[in-house]
Amino acid sequence: MKDKVEKSEIITETAERHQDAAVQSWLSEYKVLQADILANSRQRYILVSLNIVSLGTLISLAITTKSPLFIAVISLVSSCLGMVWVAENRWSVGSYNYIRDRISPAMQALSKDSALFGWQTGIRKGLTYKRLLMETITGGSPAALTGLSLFFAPSAVSWGIAIYEAITKPEWQTWYFIGLLVVNGILLIVLVLSGWRWFKEWRR
Repeated sequence: MKDKVEKSEIITETAERHQDAAVQSWLSEYKVLQADILANSRQRYILVSLNIVSLGTLISLAITTKSPLFIAVISLVSSCLGMVWVAENRWSVGSYNYIRDRISPAMQALSKDSALFGWQTGIRKGLTYKRLLMETITGGSPAALTGLSLFFAPSAVSWGIAIYEAITKPEWQTWYFIGLLVVNGILLIVLVLSGWRWFKEWRR
């Protein structure tokens, strides 16, 4: 009888050690992912700031020189920075989804607490376009409409102005300027598609 009790205690202690090890492992992954999410958030702020500074500089040059070339460059720069911004967001969404789909269920099972890490599910529950707009205005996540528009709007508007300049001014109907407009159009389409794909991943 005593041997059975001792064996039972050993089994219980072993199970508890394995459980503690599993909890520590999941928590370590969670901390790493949260650190990555925070780093990506900072990088996105840097990209937005860089885009605003670039816009101010290029607009000043366009006004000073009266050259549509700088207007076309605005579209190029904003589209490229916007695609990097979207890529950073998609990385963060991947981390959020991993926490929700893998870490949260594991921690809930180990702790026997279904509410643990429940914010990952709740943050998406009932997410509508109206709520998304309100979250964007109030600084919630994801700030899709505001964030992406900071890159898309300058790119699209400057691209349209540059096309108008190329049509109305024969001196700008050159191969390099037309080629730049074509490249800008392709980048603008890629930016929209990548932004839509990111938004769908968030909604998943």
